[in-house]
Formats: sequence, structure tokens, C-alpha cells
Amino acid sequence: MTMILALLGSPRTKGNNMRAIDEVLRGATACGDCEVQKIELNQLSIKPCQHCDGCLHTGSCVIRDDMELIYKSILTMLNSV
Repeated sequence: MTMILALLGSPRTKGNNMRAIDEVLRGATACGDCEVQKIELNQLSIKPCQHCDGCLHTGSCVIRDDMELIYKSILTMLNSV
């Protein structure tokens, strides 16, 4: 199964970028064996890197924010390949 993760960075939720992504995802879904996920970044709470070097010790970011959702989606997609 093909997995597509679309990340929308525009703050305009009804803008041209959203319409374009929705059309691409609709076309991909219509082709069959495809799972799609769209994440609207402007709706999430993501803190920038604080350069605390915590990830160097733990292997993952120590900041607990909505970026974890994106990490999980990317890992799920990569593990399905």
C-alpha cells in the first residue's frame, strides 16, 4: 500500500494550497491502494529547536509538542515501505 503524507504550511485553510493538496489527495485515493494523511501545520503547536542537545543523549527530541504527531506519521510511512 502506498502512503502519502501531505504537510500544509499555509495559514489560509481555504486557500489555493489547501485546494491543490485536497485535489492531489483525492486523485491519489481514487487510484486505489493508497492511504493519505493531511496535516495542517498552522493548527499545531510546534516549538522550535532550543539547542538543548537533549536529543544527543536520548535519541529523540525532549520537547513534547505536536511535532511528535508528525514524527509518528513519518515513521509510520517509512516503516510501511
